[in-house]
Amino acid sequence: MEDVKRQSPTGVAIFCDEVRIENTGKVLVIGGYFGGEVIFHTATFPILVPMFTIFVNVFIDRAEADRPIIIHGYLPWDEEGSPSVIFTPNAPLQISDSVREAMADDDQIYIGFTLPIRLSPFEVRGPGRLRVYAVRDNQRYRLGSIMLRHVPPPTDPPQPTS
Repeated sequence: MEDVKRQSPTGVAIFCDEVRIENTGKVLVIGGYFGGEVIFHTATFPILVPMFTIFVNVFIDRAEADRPIIIHGYLPWDEEGSPSVIFTPNAPLQISDSVREAMADDDQIYIGFTLPIRLSPFEVRGPGRLRVYAVRDNQRYRLGSIMLRHVPPPTDPPQPTS
């Protein structure tokens, strides 16, 4: 069976309340939204969320480590071509000589970076899809998306039953 090489860059965006990265490298995702949507229990928009985090994990072919990557996050109300969230790494990814030596026999090894993008506070102006991309050479690679919507709270609080 033949191995299929992944596209580069590739990755994922996880949407959550907060991410903590320990000095051991362990990542703690707190309050993750994995159902494809975030439901705010509020009567109307806009609402102010104390913290919302987009945890980006991007992998690239090691031969492409010197080509810059930009992360774009489009909020539902952003115009095409004008993302509200833009992150540009300060420098190309650096690979140490020892890592290059360890990777020498494997052409399928990818290197990656993780990036918690914290929106705090996060003003949600209205419903819609939040989309995240890795951008390289004027091409977008989708990392993830999530729907933001609201459900009005009940008008009458539940009554105790006897």
